[in-house]
Amino acid sequence: MQSRTKTVIPFLILFIFTLLTVSLLGRTSPVFAFNATLSWDSDTDPNLAGYKVYYGSASRSYGTPIIIGKQNSYTVSGLGSGTYYFALTAYTASAAESSFSNEISKTFLEPAPIILSIRTSNTSGSSTTIAWITDKPSDGQVQYGTTASYRLSTPIAASLGLAHSQILKNLIPSTTYHFRVLSRDAAGNRATSADHTFTTSAETPPSPVGDATPPLLSGLTLIDLTSSSASITWNTNETATTQVEYGTTASYGSTSAPNTALSTEHSATLLGLTPSTTYYYQVKSADRSGNLAISANTLFTTPASDIPAPVADIPAPVSSISTPSSPPLSTGPDELPQNQSAANGGGCAVTNGSNRNPRSLNQAAEIPLLLGMVFLMLLKKVFKREGRSEKEGRDSNEPRP
Repeated sequence: MQSRTKTVIPFLILFIFTLLTVSLLGRTSPVFAFNATLSWDSDTDPNLAGYKVYYGSASRSYGTPIIIGKQNSYTVSGLGSGTYYFALTAYTASAAESSFSNEISKTFLEPAPIILSIRTSNTSGSSTTIAWITDKPSDGQVQYGTTASYRLSTPIAASLGLAHSQILKNLIPSTTYHFRVLSRDAAGNRATSADHTFTTSAETPPSPVGDATPPLLSGLTLIDLTSSSASITWNTNETATTQVEYGTTASYGSTSAPNTALSTEHSATLLGLTPSTTYYYQVKSADRSGNLAISANTLFTTPASDIPAPVADIPAPVSSISTPSSPPLSTGPDELPQNQSAANGGGCAVTNGSNRNPRSLNQAAEIPLLLGMVFLMLLKKVFKREGRSEKEGRDSNEPRP
């Protein structure tokens, strides 16, 4: 039996605990290892040669000690999850060893699983599938409901795994549901996701058994044709989908946005068309059994662009007309007076605004002036004719020498 000295061992302190994650070669899931750092006050006994650290998974039941020499702290590493107990002894150069120090303990717990990549798929009017993954083997469960209180849940998966999937059934059509996923590892650590939502689709009646007949198309009509768009309507004798194929050749090349809602009345709008261009098109409708009906090839021509050409907004020049108080009588018959107006009084100025026609304003001002000048020329000719006639009469009455 080992002898114990009477050296007084200072109070042992569990100083720091840290958690490390170590990936082992060939393992698909992480292995968690914990470290425990112990510290204590150094003993001043001159016979002290060093210390020994003891630890184990039960109180006062330790494994082989760790001899650490004369230092006042030590880190025990590589610990798994669980509760550990630690104690310390001092020893002399002659191998004499003290009794145990006070015992301390620490429990290490593995972290809860990490939930990743939550997604929904195959959502219908009455069911959906929810899938996710975890970073270590865990079970899986989904809590769900029409509010964030959930109230409903799936059974817990019996086996542990990294990939998880749960199917929610008997849902209400056209309804938004809240849900969260839960996963627990082998140690019982549970992780819970944040709240998520999905919306079920509208209820779709079951397909008729043995239906192999495509819908009957009727009433194909082109409406609202512009230079850049066109709307096409038609009817079917049973509920079906809606789509139009179109293009500048009979090979089409473009399609309208697919409308998978089943209806007997159909309408599709074609956008981004080119003005003054001939387009070919055909309509397509499929019933709930997938039977597809396609119309014959039809064509239409878009009109020229209905966007007016841009008009340059150029300010009109200023027109100015000055008129004396009365027109001069000295104007010759072949000349028109310059800068004159029929308006009475002093000179006047006419200024064109941005919406006025300068030429029409000048013409309106010149018409009275021209009429006045014509009248004056006619009057002048009359005076000349009368004067010439009077002179000829006088000359005829005078005796000839």
